Amino acid sequence: MFGNLMGKLQEVQQKAEEAKALLAAGRFEGKSADGRVLAIVDGNSRLIDIIIDPSCLSGNADDIQSLVKEAVVGAQQEASAAQAETMKNAAKSFLPGFPG
Repeated sequence: MFGNLMGKLQEVQQKAEEAKALLAAGRFEGKSADGRVLAIVDGNSRLIDIIIDPSCLSGNADDIQSLVKEAVVGAQQEASAAQAETMKNAAKSFLPGFPG
């Protein structure tokens, strides 16, 4: 009985690690409302890249900062939603009756 439980626990841990690695390799994008700034983060919400349309550079620093923040927050929200979905799916596959 305990051997089977330990085996199941190891399987759950392995699947969780695989899901984390897959998620970390993912790329998630967020854009400013006007679409002139694009931010890309990985599945851990770490910033990978920022692409700024050259037309932004004629604006003032405060405007550019707002656009960059907007894009980064959007990308991080996408990554966070993917993390939540991944964990929910992992829990459902190992915990019968898990809500969601």
